[in-house]
Amino acid sequence: MWMVQKVFWKQVHDSIISVLIGDNHNLIEEIVGLTDLCNGCSDCVKMGESCRGYGPIYPSFLEKYIVPNHFDNLVVGDPFFDFIATKSDSLEEWNLPMISCRNLTIDCAEMKIDLTNLVSSVTQMPLKIVEMMMKKWKVKSVKINSRSMIKDIFNYKHKEIIAPFRLTDPFATTEKSESKLDHVELNLTRSSKCTRGITTEEVEEYRNVIANIRRMFPTDHIKITGVYVQSSTLRELYGVLNCLKETIYHENQ
Repeated sequence: MWMVQKVFWKQVHDSIISVLIGDNHNLIEEIVGLTDLCNGCSDCVKMGESCRGYGPIYPSFLEKYIVPNHFDNLVVGDPFFDFIATKSDSLEEWNLPMISCRNLTIDCAEMKIDLTNLVSSVTQMPLKIVEMMMKKWKVKSVKINSRSMIKDIFNYKHKEIIAPFRLTDPFATTEKSESKLDHVELNLTRSSKCTRGITTEEVEEYRNVIANIRRMFPTDHIKITGVYVQSSTLRELYGVLNCLKETIYHENQ
């Protein structure tokens, strides 16, 4: 079934490139999501040279992207983070492209499952790499997309040099970043566990999310979007708002 999907994705990707875009690469202003169908092929990387919005970026972006550009929005996610976190022997070896971006969108699954050991856990991200990108690319704002999906992996292990980090980790152990951002958005439109974690008492570990965001991405403005709450009474709604308040002010309790 997976192979059938892969063939279908390639056909869709190739049709978009050849039929819809053709020779008009330089006219494309934003290309987001197409790279998921090809793992960042040369055509998609080439279009990124003139786009204002691009992503998710794949490892090929590090190897093939050579033209300086300023992006309004650049998307990074699990494939890019996983590659760096499992292949890196040192931080210095990663020569990030000479680009800049106003907004960095971090798009990742809420959970991962190691199919070798059949163990599931909250998805990790390489914090030091994120900090490098923010500094070198002169990022002004960050958007975090928390997606309700489980990422299947095999023999997944971070290199020791790249310390793994989860937004659900105890906030007291999270070092504060030196970068000050204009604003940060936590988008929960496609979330399940994170939404329940900050609006109910079902997933307690997510109480640390906002406190960790404040430390990872210091800002005076944090926006939470895409929270859909089902409540039939004011009493139920009060419970949701109370949990949300406790999450927001968790660091002060």
